[in-house]
Amino acid sequence: MTGANLADCLRNKRNPEFTVLSTWMSRMQIITDLASGLDYIHNNAGLKVNLVHKYVKSSSVIVTEPSFNAKICHFGTAELCGETGVDDVGVEDDVEVKKLVRSDSRTKRFEGVNGYMSPEFCGLATQKSDVYAFGVVRKVLRPIQDAELREKLSVIYKSHHINVVKLLGATIAGGYIYLAYDYMTGANLADCLRNKRNPEFTVLSTWMSRMQIITDLASGLDYIHNNAGLKVNLVHKYVKSSSVIVTEPSFNAKICHFGTAELCGETVVDDVGVEDIVEVKKLVRSDSRTKRFEGVNGYMSPEFCGLATQKSDVYAFGVVVLEVLTGEEPVKYKYDKATGNHMKILVVETARLALESGNDGGTDVEGRLRRWVDRRLKDSFPVVVVEKLTRIALDCVEYDPSKRPNMSRVAGKVSKLYLDSRKWADTIRVPNDFTASFAPR
Repeated sequence: MTGANLADCLRNKRNPEFTVLSTWMSRMQIITDLASGLDYIHNNAGLKVNLVHKYVKSSSVIVTEPSFNAKICHFGTAELCGETGVDDVGVEDDVEVKKLVRSDSRTKRFEGVNGYMSPEFCGLATQKSDVYAFGVVRKVLRPIQDAELREKLSVIYKSHHINVVKLLGATIAGGYIYLAYDYMTGANLADCLRNKRNPEFTVLSTWMSRMQIITDLASGLDYIHNNAGLKVNLVHKYVKSSSVIVTEPSFNAKICHFGTAELCGETVVDDVGVEDIVEVKKLVRSDSRTKRFEGVNGYMSPEFCGLATQKSDVYAFGVVVLEVLTGEEPVKYKYDKATGNHMKILVVETARLALESGNDGGTDVEGRLRRWVDRRLKDSFPVVVVEKLTRIALDCVEYDPSKRPNMSRVAGKVSKLYLDSRKWADTIRVPNDFTASFAPR
């Protein structure tokens, strides 16, 4: 078969900035061919035999030119080598297989590709493990009734906002949910703020570009909380800089993964009592040996226990605002030469220090803010707006969830600050509405 494997087509070691798959249709063609081929292997290749591939990975897919069709390699290898198992294996049988693999681990190599192995993979592949390797999926944390699932899916699918990436479809199979979202061109906010190759550079080098992102993020989250569902209190859960897409040239922000937490049963209503929260925490802690505690360090609110609420979304929004103002990560570690230990630095704490009164008696708030805000803005920003925006963000990250404002109030305040920033930008703009003549009089 002439062509190159998919891994090499996506990642060129000699030139990381180049790829032959530079168009959306070329990548969509590959995904479609891969899905069609794997469907044939599972359902049509064997009349009475449930066939499995096992080695579904990017390096096992050949891409041909010029139409960029995809061909699946190594079909039949796992079947003929006895490396597959049926999907309806019981729990006892699965335990026996795992015991066999573990007891023989000294003499046999545990075969599997890191990143493509499903959580239940124990050496013998199934059709479900093939499906896991095919696409990025999420496991359903809490079972949802069909009526509730249909209602939430209908609301999320019908929702439409300029600052929220639209969900196109979803399907559930084997305890996993498969989500398809609209394709967006751009870069995530974290990469826009922090360039690993050149830390001194950022595409968000003007105040208005950052203010635009904060305004869009507040507007989108307000829509999710208060307008997307008429009878359902929707929650996002995954509010963080890497879940925000920034588009050019206007630097508009779009929130990704809307609906993921809702459809996976990872949310809870905001009016849950203290006793219920304690019960949820006990459940998560007692089950922590078998389940992964999902949350992003720096964005988790103090009361977060695995199930998200609108108040935990507000907390994460406040952290993102401070992140945009400083360009720093929510949590970072700094080596202390005196003690020989690493100090944990939170952007929330540095923001509080910037607003608190120091040795100057509280008169030099402007100076502390100018030193705290991202230096790559070159000291060109309205200090009054920055101070008000910082105070709003600190209100959002209050320890007590009841003291945090709701997103409708936050979005209203941010919109006013955006208008103030626009007026400030117009006053410092270089005038271009005049003419000059150098002719002799």
